[in-house]
Amino acid sequence: RGLGDVYKRQIEFSVADYDTLIHELTAELLNTLIEEIVIHEAAIVDGMREQDIDIYYRFIGKIE
Repeated sequence: RGLGDVYKRQIEFSVADYDTLIHELTAELLNTLIEEIVIHEAAIVDGMREQDIDIYYRFIGKIE
């Protein structure tokens, strides 16, 4: 086990702690939980503007 494994484990525990402690959505919480947000190009479909947004969560990935 390297230092990276220890650091990853610490983050996993800190994310798990938020499960019962979340009272407000803060920038710190978002930075802890979300790894990446991808905003795709908008398109007009049946006269309506549609745009896909993918959110990739740390340790989980993208949830469909």
